[in-house]
Amino acid sequence: HATVSLDVLHRAVDSFRLQVPAGFELTDVQSPLLSRWAVTASPTGALVDVTLREETTETVVLGLSALRTRPDLSAWTMPRVEVLEAAGQVAVLGVLLESRLQIEAVEASDLIPIDSAVLLNALPASARLDEPGRPPLRAAVAYYAPASTFGLTGRFAKPPPGLRVTSNLLLTARRNGLAVRGGFALLSENEELYSIEVSVPAGWDVLSV
Repeated sequence: HATVSLDVLHRAVDSFRLQVPAGFELTDVQSPLLSRWAVTASPTGALVDVTLREETTETVVLGLSALRTRPDLSAWTMPRVEVLEAAGQVAVLGVLLESRLQIEAVEASDLIPIDSAVLLNALPASARLDEPGRPPLRAAVAYYAPASTFGLTGRFAKPPPGLRVTSNLLLTARRNGLAVRGGFALLSENEELYSIEVSVPAGWDVLSV
């Protein structure tokens, strides 16, 4: 997700052109002044032409959403959304991670760290992907880029799944045999738990679960 604020300097404009990195599919463009948007393929990525309903000399705010499936989390690079023919650009960058992912390494160049909690509070609802069934997101890192030349790379990994089990057993001995009543408290780590298998020693019959 990218929110772009465009300050018009010298004359009224009614269109902008932006470049989205290769491998991303643009899914939505929003702005109060938006008339239409179109995507053109290029060797370095997608060119996005945004047309406004009318010419303006005021600040224009664009919201862009794009998807990239199956990224390489072991060698990740922060994508750049660039406004073409701009006099200058500054940016605030942030990374939201699913609760199932962990940061193994982050390298930043020409960036100034900022409080990631501030970034999370400023995000629109569409960028948080807070939908039923989705893993929760957390703000991992955030930076301020004072110029368009910056670098941010990282390595993320999904930790191996685990299962913590706490059990309780009550053994009752009678003349006609032995009986056991027990229970399990299960805590799944790093993945959803949908089923379990329980082994019972030979010679025992399970009467109920």
